[in-house]
Amino acid sequence: MRRDEFLATMQAIVPWAALCAVVMAANAHDKHPLPKLAHGNEQRV
Repeated sequence: MRRDEFLATMQAIVPWAALCAVVMAANAHDKHPLPKLAHGNEQRV
């Protein structure tokens, strides 16, 4: 019951479709320079 209320509140507050569109677009474009950035000797992220 409380879970359902929480999820309903989050659905009303957060524009999930717009947020997912931004995140998916960022993931699609950000992966291209990865081979130049990841050389295999990384010590931290």
